[in-house]
Amino acid sequence: MAPAPSPAPRAVTASYRPVFPAQGVRVIARVTNKSEHRALADLEFVDGAGKIIARMTDYECVIDTSLNQAFRGNQLVAGG
Repeated sequence: MAPAPSPAPRAVTASYRPVFPAQGVRVIARVTNKSEHRALADLEFVDGAGKIIARMTDYECVIDTSLNQAFRGNQLVAGG
């Protein structure tokens, strides 16, 4: 499967702490189901001490190469 933009249309459940650490977090994704145009995953957001500070289950995203142009200018920006 070729890399493609994938907006997230839904996440079934989410739990989190009210404040994320300023130094950032690591995200661990466990893919639970996939097909050519869709993926499901469970996500854990882990702080520098290894504690889970947020969790999303059944995160679903659409995978569609036709979105390449629309997402071309998107960039992650460091918080601060």
